[in-house]
This record gives sequence, structure tokens and C-alpha cells, in this order.
Amino acid sequence: MIKQPSLLSSAVRNRLLRHEFPPELNWFKHYIVRLDLGHQGFEKDYECPKVIIPKKKLGQCLLSESEKQQNKAKSSEKISVEHAIRGMNRYC
Repeated sequence: MIKQPSLLSSAVRNRLLRHEFPPELNWFKHYIVRLDLGHQGFEKDYECPKVIIPKKKLGQCLLSESEKQQNKAKSSEKISVEHAIRGMNRYC
């Protein structure tokens, strides 16, 4: 049984990403990439002009109000892209 990518752990998703898109081939060199919190460290493995990823809360440190607002803005942009992809997948 193959799990849906959203049900896989972030470590497994990162391993799959590196397997399907080897970092040494510069897959994302010319693209702006949007990711969720499960892909922390993406910019260390891949060369790309810009990575948009939410700020992660570290340990007991809480995010400031401005960081929360920035995360909310990033999430609202990402969800519209995810809905568009889902709409296209309905016809496949």
C-alpha cells in the first residue's frame, strides 16, 4: 500500500524529494519555491533564487505577532496553489 504524500513523515518526504530531484542537477535553479514546514533545510540542498517557507517555532520560544502574520500570508498563498492543483487532478 502506498501512502499519500501528505501522510508521510517530513523525513520520508525529504528523502523522496532528493531521490526524484537530485540536488546536484540544479532542478530549482531558476524557480521560486514554496514549501511547508516539513521541508526545513531545503535551501541547504538546492540552489534556487528564493525559497518561501514559514518560520518555525523553536522549542518554547513563541513566534512574534509579525512572524505569525507572515506565516499566515504564506499559508494563504500556498493554499490557493494547492486548491488549483487539486482542481486539475480531478480531471486526470
